[in-house]
Amino acid sequence: MIRRSRRVVIMGLAVCWSLSGPAQPVSADALGDLVGGLGQLLIGAFAIPVEAIQGTLNGPPILGTIGGILSGTVHTVGSTLGGVLQIAKSVVPLATSLVPFLPWVL
Repeated sequence: MIRRSRRVVIMGLAVCWSLSGPAQPVSADALGDLVGGLGQLLIGAFAIPVEAIQGTLNGPPILGTIGGILSGTVHTVGSTLGGVLQIAKSVVPLATSLVPFLPWVL
């Protein structure tokens, strides 16, 4: 019983050690935020029709459609706002990492 628990502890430590790697540079995190923000904007663009169709098919036709449109509107606003904020958060680190490569003309 003790040997088995030691094996579990050793395997757990080995998994944790193998998954922990070097820290990512700031630009990789910023690029991930940029892609995530663009994804949220895309999801926000299609939320109203998708929610309206789901409401129509899963509920009473008229009330389900109205509820789907209202729910889609809430999801559109939330996803769009979240995407814009996530993109804005990613622009500053990306811009600071690209400044040395910009040609400066005085």
